[in-house]
Amino acid sequence: MHPENLARLLTPASVAVVGASENLGMSNNAVLPMLEAGIDVALVNPNRDQVYDRPTAPSLSALARPVDAVLSLVSAERSIAVVEE
Repeated sequence: MHPENLARLLTPASVAVVGASENLGMSNNAVLPMLEAGIDVALVNPNRDQVYDRPTAPSLSALARPVDAVLSLVSAERSIAVVEE
């Protein structure tokens, strides 16, 4: 692994959060601090148009830009599809 790739993983400038929802405690604990820290957060939720008053994408492949890291907040079974995507 190249050092710059490792840096992107350990200190990402952009993160996609799959399964983001104001109704999930772990989403609130993960997303809100990232937003407050100024990290570029792309929210992915196929069931909602907005989360945290921000637009969502229905899937990772629907994002308009690449991200440094992906945080999956969906079940283990659904996370397999996230990893494949």
